[in-house]
Amino acid sequence: MVTEEDYLETKASFLKQKQKQIEMERIVEVNQDFLTPRLEREQAKEELMHAYKRVLDSKVLVSMMDGSRLVGSAARASGPGSVAHHFSSGPGSVAHHFSSGPGSVSPEWIARRKLGPALSAQRPLKVVAPAANDDEAYDGGGTQRRIASRSPQRSLDFYWINLDESFERRASMERMFESAAASFPTVRSTRVTGIDTEAVRDMLRRGRVKLKEGLATAPPGAEEETWRLNFRNEYTEGQFACALSHLTAIKRAYDDNSELALILEDDVSVPASFLETWESYVAMAPPDWTVLQWYTNNAVVMNASFHNQDPWISWLPGHWGTQAYMVNRDGMERILRGMQGDASADWYFGDDIVVADELLYALAGRTYTATRTLGI
Repeated sequence: MVTEEDYLETKASFLKQKQKQIEMERIVEVNQDFLTPRLEREQAKEELMHAYKRVLDSKVLVSMMDGSRLVGSAARASGPGSVAHHFSSGPGSVAHHFSSGPGSVSPEWIARRKLGPALSAQRPLKVVAPAANDDEAYDGGGTQRRIASRSPQRSLDFYWINLDESFERRASMERMFESAAASFPTVRSTRVTGIDTEAVRDMLRRGRVKLKEGLATAPPGAEEETWRLNFRNEYTEGQFACALSHLTAIKRAYDDNSELALILEDDVSVPASFLETWESYVAMAPPDWTVLQWYTNNAVVMNASFHNQDPWISWLPGHWGTQAYMVNRDGMERILRGMQGDASADWYFGDDIVVADELLYALAGRTYTATRTLGI
């Protein structure tokens, strides 16, 4: 009999493997012109993809079990035939390919790599006309100065998700940001219309959202525990709606050319203390971050925050919550690219991941969780 603990343990292992897969794919993509001649590059990439296919094939979230323990834990084993061995040792390993020999790329070289134009100097002033419909933008006077995400001073774009029928929450968020704009003119907020379950059904019917084979929506009104549905790769329409709402917000930020976006749900309060101190706190995050999770309802993390000396810890499956998270340009690109496996659809769910926090933070690759919420 599979227990919820078994399911969560195996799900956590899969998500961490997914993060590693995305990171290694990114290394190959970014540095392919600096590695080896073309044929060797293609061979290395093919071996890399083959190895991660073994990871995905070996995980068993939905079918195989050994007594009360999931067989997927075998994917974490080491040894000559394991994925870990393939990546970490021997002349044919990926680690060897990147770290040794005349065609290798050292970590020091990667660290010295010149920043792209997205991280260059200050951008010009941009006039933003007040909007009269949904997705209204408040910028404290009609102008906004966009500054690159690694500049000493940074503007911050807020994107908050709100369902059309949630009138009171919308009014509360608008009042909060109108008040904030008076003291913090670089803050811009944009409402993003949330996606409800009816919209999910419509998007699936019209082919705007597609699911990989074996992934399905749970029957409406299913009374079974959610984790048991998820174990069978069935996810509720509400879970899809939540994930799609966040993906829509991230795409809106990306299309707006935002360098640094804080995505919020509409029950979050942003105090003045956060607006005053967020930048110095972000400066303490690991420099490779793509997403910073500002809040989690994980009891262990919340309790540890009273004595944890590290301002940021690596995100782990179980650090639940998408109430408030910051995503930079690289993170937006990673997430959006990970959802575009089918050109005929707006969104393609190509892995056994639908729950919003697991999906977004795994696709982003380098996610960290704050041990202090700064009042959020």
